Amino acid sequence: MSTSFRQSFSKAERFGHGLARLWRWLVRADGWMRAKLVRQGFPQGAATATLWLARLAALGVLMYAAMWLAALVVFAVAAAWMGRNDDLLQEEQPKWRDGMQGYGLYRGGVRVDYGSSHDD
Repeated sequence: MSTSFRQSFSKAERFGHGLARLWRWLVRADGWMRAKLVRQGFPQGAATATLWLARLAALGVLMYAAMWLAALVVFAVAAAWMGRNDDLLQEEQPKWRDGMQGYGLYRGGVRVDYGSSHDD
């Protein structure tokens, strides 16, 4: 019997661990950037404010892109709905037939052409 223990992670756990590693890297990178700005002569508060402005700018760009992506999805869904319900958007085409008011052009049950009802 083996005394070693092998732990297997599910995909969700691996994804969570990957996100945690990314978060830790981003926190370290934030510290590195702040230290680099301070070494270049920025005051500590200005360095922090600059990094927050960069975060807000990145968030704005992401939200702008998400808005256009959402608009594209809404447009695609609307186009698909209109294509599926095309028969609801089109009027019934008039047909030549012999109806209650004689032979003529009918749309539904109503004669739409201009002619005498007693034409032969």
